[in-house]
Amino acid sequence: MIEVSPAASEAIAAFMKEKDLSSPLRIFLQSGGCGGPSLRLVMDEKKDGDQEVQVDGQTYLIEENLSKMSGKVTVEFVDNGWQKGFAVNSEYPVGGGSSCSSGGGCDCCG
Repeated sequence: MIEVSPAASEAIAAFMKEKDLSSPLRIFLQSGGCGGPSLRLVMDEKKDGDQEVQVDGQTYLIEENLSKMSGKVTVEFVDNGWQKGFAVNSEYPVGGGSSCSSGGGCDCCG
C-alpha cells in the first residue's frame, strides 16, 4: 500500500506539469550511504513483478517483494525552511526511511 500526503501529491503534480513529464514514479530501496539502505523515488517504467498504485492521477510503482517487506509506504513533502523535499518511509524497517531533499541526492523532483 502506498499513501501520498496531499502536500506531496501537489508538489509532484506541479513538478510533472512544469517539466511536461508523465512517467510513473518508482519507490525503490537504495543501498549504501551513511544511514544504510533507504527508500527513494525515481522516474521509471513498469516492469514484471511491480505493483502499480494510482494516487491523485499519478502512477507509483513498487516491486512486489519490497512492498511485502516494507508494509505501508508513505510519501510526504517536507518544507521547514532549511529542508525541502520528499520523505519516503515504510511501516516496517527496511533501512530507516529517507529524506529526499533538494540538493540532497534525490533522483527526481529535486
